[in-house]
Amino acid sequence: MSLPGGTVQLVLPTAAAGKGRGIAATEDLQPGQLLLVTPPLALVEGPLGEIPEHDDLHQVMTISGAMYTSWQAAWLSAMVSSISDSGVDISSSATGSSSSAQVAPGNVQISSINAGSDMDLPDMLAPPSYSGWYAGPMTNAGAAASELAEAAMGSSEGRAPFEELGIDEEQLWGIIVLNCYGEMSPDLSATLCCQGPITSQLGLWGPFAMLNHSCCPNAVNYTLRDSMVVRATAAIPAGQEVCINYLGRGVLQPLRQRQMELEIYGFKCSCKRCQSEALVSDLV
Repeated sequence: MSLPGGTVQLVLPTAAAGKGRGIAATEDLQPGQLLLVTPPLALVEGPLGEIPEHDDLHQVMTISGAMYTSWQAAWLSAMVSSISDSGVDISSSATGSSSSAQVAPGNVQISSINAGSDMDLPDMLAPPSYSGWYAGPMTNAGAAASELAEAAMGSSEGRAPFEELGIDEEQLWGIIVLNCYGEMSPDLSATLCCQGPITSQLGLWGPFAMLNHSCCPNAVNYTLRDSMVVRATAAIPAGQEVCINYLGRGVLQPLRQRQMELEIYGFKCSCKRCQSEALVSDLV
């Protein structure tokens, strides 16, 4: 899917050599420019200051009554493929709100391009009728299942249970570990303005998961209620990859500590900052 006057697009593995799929600018971007606003595939909320556990998200996504739209299913399948491409071993790790994806009008284009891969990428934009779901940490599985089933019945789009997605629970665990994002607290001012809940959260956002990491990122992400927002933090020339920071405040650590924390993702960062710090370290 594409929009006229766009600024970013998906790129496939051969176009982002050594980094898998990513997102690149299609025209010059300015600091502060809005790049993406997308709803969650799934989201759990918890007490303020305490991010829900991976298990909480895994449970709400596999519980009886959880029903998935074709858009959700397509993004989960794409994430499974990303795990396979990354070479990350997750075999021993398995455990037992209504919104539409948006882009800045007239400013952002998000599209799939074929760069030699035989795998189709999902649309970056959710269907206009998309209605996701989210819940608090599982304290009453029966009530959660009832709420999810009721939400599915109220949707005009056909939905399928987790068992029919072609994804097993181990693969879902890998998706969550490698792609989830959590915050201990929301932006208080923004949350009060939109009368949203003041909670912590942990979720999966499909298009957002395509962004790669850099220790000197040129974009920033944050959540606004259940939506993930991405903005440019620096001037980004056309053709340059848009990158965020996976480590949070951990990005302020020295090179060795950053590289250790990134091991879970199955890659070694080689951004300009890491290369410069490695050179200095070799000279000392």
